[in-house]
Amino acid sequence: MDWFDYKTKRYEIEFKIEFYSQPSIHHLGETGTLVKTDTIKAQIDAETEDEALTLVDLIVKQEVKSELISIKEIQKII
Repeated sequence: MDWFDYKTKRYEIEFKIEFYSQPSIHHLGETGTLVKTDTIKAQIDAETEDEALTLVDLIVKQEVKSELISIKEIQKII
């Protein structure tokens, strides 16, 4: 794709990332917490909306990083 091509349009995409902290709702007797990020905005140059969404999906999968703050053993709920 030629990023400077006149055929590309610029799309602004807003999204949130959501996930369940462990243990999830699938562990009997224990529940996780739904974590939601604030709204994230991305500007993507693409020829179509579908292509822009595909590019955002690739960016999120490749660029989302985590930073370990701490780890400790905790008691299970039985």
